[in-house]
Amino acid sequence: MSNYNFKTLNDKEFENLTRDLLSAEMEIEFQSFKSGRDKGIDLRYSTTRDNKIVVQIKHYANSTFAQLKHTLSNTELPKIKKLKPERYIVATSLELSPQETEEIKEILSPFVLSLNDIYWNQRINALLSKFQDIERNHFKLWFSSSSILTNILNNSSYLKSAYLETELENKISHYVKTDFHDKATEILKTQKVLLITGAPGVGKTTLAQMIILDFINNGYEHLVIEDKINEAENLLSPDENKKQIIYFDDFLGSNIYEILNPRNNENSLIRFISRVRANPNKLLVLTTRTTILNQALSAYEKLRYRKLHEESKFEIYLDEYSRYHKAEILYNHIYFGNLNDEYRSFIFKDENYFKIIKHDNYNPRLIEYFTNEIHLNEITPENYLNFILENLDNPDEIWRNSYENQIDSEDRFLLNSLFTLRGEATLNSLEQAFNVRIENEAENFGHVVKNDSFNKSIKNLEGSYLKTSYDGKNETVIISFVNPSISDFLINYLKQSNFEKLRLIKGMVFIEQIVNVFDPSFKDYLNFNKTEGKKYYKAILDNENKIKELTSTKRFELEFLKTLLSLFYGIVEEKVIIRLFKKLDLENINGTSIDSFIYVLERISHIYELKEIIIANWNTLILDLYYWADDESRYNSIVSLFEDYSQSYDEFINDSDNNQTVSELLINYLTEIIDQTIIDSVTDYDFEPKTEYTQVGWQEYIEETHGFELRDDIDGIIEDELIKYQDMIFLSDGPFITSSDLNIDTSDLVSRMEEGYLEYQISSAENYYDERPRGNSSYSSNSYNETDRINDLFSE
Repeated sequence: MSNYNFKTLNDKEFENLTRDLLSAEMEIEFQSFKSGRDKGIDLRYSTTRDNKIVVQIKHYANSTFAQLKHTLSNTELPKIKKLKPERYIVATSLELSPQETEEIKEILSPFVLSLNDIYWNQRINALLSKFQDIERNHFKLWFSSSSILTNILNNSSYLKSAYLETELENKISHYVKTDFHDKATEILKTQKVLLITGAPGVGKTTLAQMIILDFINNGYEHLVIEDKINEAENLLSPDENKKQIIYFDDFLGSNIYEILNPRNNENSLIRFISRVRANPNKLLVLTTRTTILNQALSAYEKLRYRKLHEESKFEIYLDEYSRYHKAEILYNHIYFGNLNDEYRSFIFKDENYFKIIKHDNYNPRLIEYFTNEIHLNEITPENYLNFILENLDNPDEIWRNSYENQIDSEDRFLLNSLFTLRGEATLNSLEQAFNVRIENEAENFGHVVKNDSFNKSIKNLEGSYLKTSYDGKNETVIISFVNPSISDFLINYLKQSNFEKLRLIKGMVFIEQIVNVFDPSFKDYLNFNKTEGKKYYKAILDNENKIKELTSTKRFELEFLKTLLSLFYGIVEEKVIIRLFKKLDLENINGTSIDSFIYVLERISHIYELKEIIIANWNTLILDLYYWADDESRYNSIVSLFEDYSQSYDEFINDSDNNQTVSELLINYLTEIIDQTIIDSVTDYDFEPKTEYTQVGWQEYIEETHGFELRDDIDGIIEDELIKYQDMIFLSDGPFITSSDLNIDTSDLVSRMEEGYLEYQISSAENYYDERPRGNSSYSSNSYNETDRINDLFSE
């Protein structure tokens, strides 16, 4: 039997569910009545006589039997006596004992004819098991089951660390399922990759998370890419039968600089997407802001070539939210939030909710802020509506008043420290960053440090600015911003003050803090001119002995030098570069340090003293770089180093030992890339037969009618692809790698393309998990327009 607690449903959703179940069970159609105007009626069935059957529904999931009993005795019974129904039914989400059901029958006698006219948690669950089509039609209901929540948490290492069960339940309860959900899910099922884009605060992350939860509940393992695209390769299981869904939130945010850099390319991302699409049990969900995506598309040719943008993209536009959906979002935040009745009444009064719903700057993220009472400590209930409307008029100011006037300086220092850690950090890391900031403020700006200031600030900011979760895997406490808009506010706030930026950088202890805030590779960063840069550079150099890595990689000097060169190129003195470079171990290049090594080498070739050292180690250094390079951008960067250091690429490759080593590495790489490119191209073909075929017959049909065409096309694709990689394989007298060197089996590829096309056709029509129609039930007997439905939603 089903085991739902109904806590993820609001009162109106529970009423709709109960109506559908009772209508199905009793084989009659109940009418719904507006809440608060029902005079004791939530549902009614009438024949020639009004009030033949009256149903009263009490969604008391978080209440007690004593409260239910009091309401029935003192509020509902007088109404029932006036209505005089032939039959009165009570439905509640509470769990009731046999004794408690007897008490209800006694209170409402003679209108409740028998115990069968009392429906409580267990009986409603029994009806859901009986009428599974109704169960499937209520999306949020699925996530009010403790067994389902446990299943979700067990299948997601990320969710275990980011959410407690109550937090996950809270996230689901606030969710409003719109057409966006079904459309985006369909894209994911057919394309294997879903790219959700839109403006800040429109609900990209929430939509992605709710879609992912559904797949987790259907047996998918949930994996998260935390930062760079290169992390993704290690996440996919080699087991093709293992169902996995991978999530990369804001996937361009920390990679945009690499994409826009003309010497780099997007092979890592494209290769990963190709791997996902080639496996029927792997799915990928990406989110990004529209502005960042547009930047990438202008330079990111293969995003368009692979049809990621056109076929996998789902963009959320606020103006596509219906007013009713906006109303549902507002209502859920009020219903499930901590807003007390005084504030709530001013939204419900005189249909004031329409002023919010119809506002041009309506945004789900703003609604979340307005309905959290912790932000209202200086706002009276009488001024609450004006507070909302004024901030909707000027949404950028939403955090400013609180930040400047309602928290003290040490609270602000802590928020700044968390901001420099990208809005999330372990408790220990945040405390280290905060302590260094406080010490700097005391030393340089006369700040008087309070006793136990870190813990006091954590306590002060908990709930309003910060949230705490527990990472069970690493057994550590995680501190993060309660709302992403805090980061948006701080970046804009700090941009306006060079002095605040200087204080910020003087108080940093981790290299990552410096990079997170000032590196253009992140979507939002603090830029500066050369005059400011000199001050910031000096501040960093003055603190060199204090600065360390957040996550120790034992390559501090390399990362510190790279940071100085990337942020302060043209400012950092040669003597500093030379000093730091001489500390590097040139024989310690590996997969995690190669990009930093290449970056440094590209920017120090003008320094004669270092150039001599590098040339003296040239052969070993270049071979090490080739060994660890695994994408086109790295290979091209290595080739470019020959020109930077006035070395001959021809001479290097013509050395037999070098040629053998480099050729083997490049042949393996090019074979894999070109092989995948050919397989990906299968979706460009139209192999539609005139008659029905079995799977074997289908492949025979393609081979007979298109086999020659495929073989010709494969040869052409190989030659075209090799031209794209000419920088890495061409010498002055021609290529040292040709198509005949590649380990590509044309016959095998033709067979795989035929199979791949069949898989593609199947995947376009087949669901990868147990298909369940979703959607909220409509009003079964009343025809409301949108305004009526909104008024009904907010009626009390």
